[in-house]
Amino acid sequence: MILFTLLLLLEPALATDYVDGDYGGDDLELVDGDTLGGVLTNLGTVTIPVDATVTVTTATVELYASRVVIDGTLSADGAGDPGGL
Repeated sequence: MILFTLLLLLEPALATDYVDGDYGGDDLELVDGDTLGGVLTNLGTVTIPVDATVTVTTATVELYASRVVIDGTLSADGAGDPGGL
């Protein structure tokens, strides 16, 4: 039983897509591979920890949070609208 519990603790967190919504004042600790898109409102502290890369999936992202801490990487590569004529 103890070994099973330890294995669960060592399992890496699964990436999550966070898109549009009211988060009820909850904190959001993002992990490597998570994505952000749209308008995310009513957030407590949003954290991107060291060694995590979070990707923006839409042309714009709006975070309405009490605090935003970015110690890792927030990447918007390829997320913008196409340019040119």
